[in-house]
Amino acid sequence: DGATAWARWFVDEDHFSRLTPSGGHTPSADERVAMEVELLRGRAADTLVYHDVDGDGRVSAGELGEAALQWHAVEHRARAVEETRAGGWESAEAEAAAVAAVERRYEPLQNRDRSPSAAEETALRNEL
Repeated sequence: DGATAWARWFVDEDHFSRLTPSGGHTPSADERVAMEVELLRGRAADTLVYHDVDGDGRVSAGELGEAALQWHAVEHRARAVEETRAGGWESAEAEAAAVAAVERRYEPLQNRDRSPSAAEETALRNEL
């Protein structure tokens, strides 16, 4: 079925072993398809709720863009920290100070108590 074929990458035996009712019943092919569809619908609903910041039941281009920027910032930050840690530091303290400096670069995107200045936001967006 084309509706669920793309979702098979996250539907594996581990999902089905956790979803198998007690008593050891192995799901039939029809039950597996029904479970795949239910899992897929749940993931889609979760995704909508996560991205629909204003709660209007739709994901606007702005909401999707902000979510993509947020995800990219997290990935970029993680990579920067990993690269910094791999720098061959002379001491644990030097490494910690370098990692802290990397972390500070991302604070304007994470601090919910204040919005980044226009200059901070522009610099970070350009870096990302």
